[in-house]
Amino acid sequence: CGDWLDQLLELLDRNRQCAEEFFHTHFPNAVVSPLEGTYLLWVDLRAYFRDEKELEDFMIHKAQLFLDEGALFGEEGKGFERINLACPTDLLQESLQRMADAFQ
Repeated sequence: CGDWLDQLLELLDRNRQCAEEFFHTHFPNAVVSPLEGTYLLWVDLRAYFRDEKELEDFMIHKAQLFLDEGALFGEEGKGFERINLACPTDLLQESLQRMADAFQ
């Protein structure tokens, strides 16, 4: 299983770098939290949306993405999105591009 684990860790690191670069380029005021032993990336998008309802509406109806809204995890999560990095890189890139296209 060592090879599988190594490949998984490489994928997660590649996807983390991809997401961080994406937000730096397309949403420079977003705050990407460092991963803490998980494959779930927390992104603070409060600089771009008035409240969690506007963020949720944007993700679902404009970007057509169904992410975990931070508000699901309590008051402190409002304005955040939780993005699963445990997926093929091309799927992550397509999803992030939909977010950028919908924002413009």
